[in-house]
Amino acid sequence: MSLDSLLPIAPARVRALILPVGQIRSDRFSSFVERLRPEHVVSLRDVTPDGRPHRSKCHSL
Repeated sequence: MSLDSLLPIAPARVRALILPVGQIRSDRFSSFVERLRPEHVVSLRDVTPDGRPHRSKCHSL
């Protein structure tokens, strides 16, 4: 049974565009993309917030 996507307890769905930024080799960037492909769910607890106080907008519980 799947949750209705409009329920407040439903997981958020986000589409992400992955772009190479800076000087990164094509094969290294491709390896990161391949690691991300199978991931369908990322828990907020797994996301490390930015350590700079003026940049931190996410607080995990």
